[in-house]
Amino acid sequence: MERTQVLAERTANEEQARKDERARVRHKRRVRNQIAAYAVVAAFTVGMGAFLYIGSMKLLAVISVRRQTAKVAAEAEAYEDEAVKNAEAEMAEEAEAAEEPAEEVTVETPAQVEEEMSASEEVSDEELLNEMVSGLIEDMPLKDRVAGLFVVSPERLTNVDTAIKAGDGTRESLEATAVGGIIYSAKNIKNHDQICSMLEKTVEMSKYPLFLGLTDAGEGGDPVKSLSLEEVPSAAELAESGDAAKAYDAGETIAKKLVDAGFNMALSPRANLTADAMTDEERRASFGSDPASAQVIMAGEIQGLEENGIKTAVGFFPTTADDRSGNIPVTNATVSDLEEGEYAMFKTAVEAGTKVIMVGNLAAPQITGDNTSSSMSSVIINEQLRSNLGYDVVVMTDSLSESAITDYLTADQAAVNAIKAGADMIYEPEDLEAALDGVLDAVNSGVIPESRINESLTRIYKIKYADKAD
Repeated sequence: MERTQVLAERTANEEQARKDERARVRHKRRVRNQIAAYAVVAAFTVGMGAFLYIGSMKLLAVISVRRQTAKVAAEAEAYEDEAVKNAEAEMAEEAEAAEEPAEEVTVETPAQVEEEMSASEEVSDEELLNEMVSGLIEDMPLKDRVAGLFVVSPERLTNVDTAIKAGDGTRESLEATAVGGIIYSAKNIKNHDQICSMLEKTVEMSKYPLFLGLTDAGEGGDPVKSLSLEEVPSAAELAESGDAAKAYDAGETIAKKLVDAGFNMALSPRANLTADAMTDEERRASFGSDPASAQVIMAGEIQGLEENGIKTAVGFFPTTADDRSGNIPVTNATVSDLEEGEYAMFKTAVEAGTKVIMVGNLAAPQITGDNTSSSMSSVIINEQLRSNLGYDVVVMTDSLSESAITDYLTADQAAVNAIKAGADMIYEPEDLEAALDGVLDAVNSGVIPESRINESLTRIYKIKYADKAD
């Protein structure tokens, strides 16, 4: 009952925040339109004044002084009477406006301008969302904006071995480093009540909205079982059934359980087709080797998750490795190979509702021309994912604490390289503080433009605040 009351109060607060934000945007637009209206009136008045002056000069040349003096006196008296009436009307309007709420205040303007104002006051959800996100980002300190690009485990955030509650350590860490998201795993979940309390307190401690995600949630693995959820079919089992409705049901079942616990994101499902070099875990998480049938089943699960409150982060672009003999896993796939296979999978994922794509750490030399990790390659992120596939999704790296990264780069170098390559969110750097400081230094020195940080944060916040503009 207490949790239900808390959720009800939170919903009420969010609803009030939506109303307040919409009123603020409308009032802001109304003020801009009123200023424009006054400018029109002022220009009209000046023009009429000039016209009357020129006209009166011509009249002086042909009309006697006496008649002209009388006429001017009459016109002056009439003008004075009209000015008095206008002043009285304006005072009455101001007195009436003072008694109304600030957002309802209006000022009389010419009829045509007033009609234009009324039409412009209608704010679409997209316009409201853009205004809201822009205003939020403008007010954020640079350090908070940069920190908002990081997604980490609770252990990485608080420097503990295993986090099972949100206490003073979590509060202090979030105050110092306002990360954009926290991703949990099976070891963080002891029971339903424990994880509910942990997530609820974490939300209360954060000054910004968080992605609260779970690893492998879409594969029916240990994290989901830890929530006392009945066993959910794996991606491989769903693919074998060939039933898209069953896949939707699996996604819906997982989503409802995750939302009830306090989660809003899952690092799943995976769009990678089954391949010979896959591990058993990767095979379990794959929807099969045939792109045509795999797309249908994957789309069903994604829709089941997305339509029931869980944002999906689909991995791993551009594909899985077929050579793991070196320190950096490698794929020898070409663009043509992928366009006939996994590119279609990722396109389907986005069309089904996914707004976050995870990029792997493997090298793709047939595409990039070198052994740069895909998570740090502008060719993979900007040329292939954004331009070739044509989707302006949020790009999240794979874990930057993997040896494929840490054997070659420090935490700050890896984070800077990923953002320069086009990544929006840095997942699990080896050292959060060093990575954050590295990106901050790069922005302050001009290596990374500040606008680049704002661009990524805008993409992220448009997902986080989308429901608040509905």
